[in-house]
Amino acid sequence: MDTLIGIEKMVIINGEEIKIKQLGLKHLFRFVSILKKAKIVGYFMQLMTDLNSVEEETEEEKRVKYLQVVFNLIFELVEAEGEIYEFIASIVGKKKEDVENMPLDAFVKVVEAVFTSKDLTDFFSAVQRVLSKQTDQKTV
Repeated sequence: MDTLIGIEKMVIINGEEIKIKQLGLKHLFRFVSILKKAKIVGYFMQLMTDLNSVEEETEEEKRVKYLQVVFNLIFELVEAEGEIYEFIASIVGKKKEDVENMPLDAFVKVVEAVFTSKDLTDFFSAVQRVLSKQTDQKTV
């Protein structure tokens, strides 16, 4: 498994087609690093527990819930602003500075394109497993 999100997406920003890269192992570790830097690992784990506890939702309801989680995380991650720019830049193949100067509506389009994939649950589940294993090792 070399990617965690296998469906390529494109967004158009200011007339430019931008390919959204597939999320893989490097993105997983960058994301975990961001959560740890912002000291919100517990918050992320609780969000995931809450998401996984709800059953029988439509695909649209799940998509909306995941977007809510993503935007909640973004607002909790102010301590890791630079790392978020780098993370998004690595996904869209741009420089950190390009992401920093991206119009807000373009940033929202990118976030929606990345985090509305049907395979997003695999990415978040992988992050959750990595964090759970780390927590388990610290308690041993």
